[in-house]
Amino acid sequence: MNGAGLAHGPLDHTCLFHRGPDELAAAMAEPLARAVDRGEAVLVSFDAATWEPLRDGLGPAAASVRWLQADDRYATPARAMTMLDQFVAEAVDGGAPAVWSVGALSFDGTERDHAWIRYEHAVNEVMADRPLHAVCSYDLDLVPEPVLAHAVASHRSHRGAVPVAACADEPAPAAPALPPETEAAICAEVETAASARSLVDRLDGAVSREVREDVRLVVSELVANAIRYGRPPVRLAVWLAPEGVVACVRDAGTGIRDRYADLRPPRPEGDGGRGLNIVAQLGQLHFGHDEAGASVVAVILPAADR
Repeated sequence: MNGAGLAHGPLDHTCLFHRGPDELAAAMAEPLARAVDRGEAVLVSFDAATWEPLRDGLGPAAASVRWLQADDRYATPARAMTMLDQFVAEAVDGGAPAVWSVGALSFDGTERDHAWIRYEHAVNEVMADRPLHAVCSYDLDLVPEPVLAHAVASHRSHRGAVPVAACADEPAPAAPALPPETEAAICAEVETAASARSLVDRLDGAVSREVREDVRLVVSELVANAIRYGRPPVRLAVWLAPEGVVACVRDAGTGIRDRYADLRPPRPEGDGGRGLNIVAQLGQLHFGHDEAGASVVAVILPAADR
């Protein structure tokens, strides 16, 4: 792979299929070294074992590359998008003519893979106007096979041999299944964010203090949004589920129509949006609409899983 065929303008979103760190380094060292020579900014997000061969292949150019541990960058989709947005903005402000981001997402064969597949699709909209080369590494020895076809569908181009049929639809970001036979720990109509926060105190003893505070923040932001942008009544329900604490806020309005609102970093000159971004960094959000109104379901992950 070389950098000659990659566009230098708005987003170039590419998936790279390879086997192992050495093959990745062979594919990316030269184009990244050339990017550094052109004064372009480079962000690399891999674990140490994957970064080391690439670092060695870059030679002196490695000193100009910003390396982040994959676990730090890819804690949640919202955190990953926010960190990318900040890196691009800082690089462009600093005079970089273009930016590169190369990394590997946290696919592990669980339901959380759907959140990362959705993230890959979101990059195409959220980062569409950025002078960004986003290269996503898919190690064929590590990534679950069902994810690979989604990689082709969610990227504008690909490099390397495609091991599966290049066709897949983006999975609908469906809300998680709420425990159908489990009574909600909290179920009430609320009129203010403060009253919603006070209800979360009922979780004392059932979850850690850290988780309870995270739930308070999530519930407060979602209820405030429902009151500000939706229509009454606003209802809050909270369950203690195996995947984490699940909170659902419903109102009678039309809801959020931006399908990637939770992954879209707020602009400095914008009005609002920061609350959703903060909430999404604590877990996973799912937006719903039906004849009764709108809903937002949040799965607040334990801190160790973020």
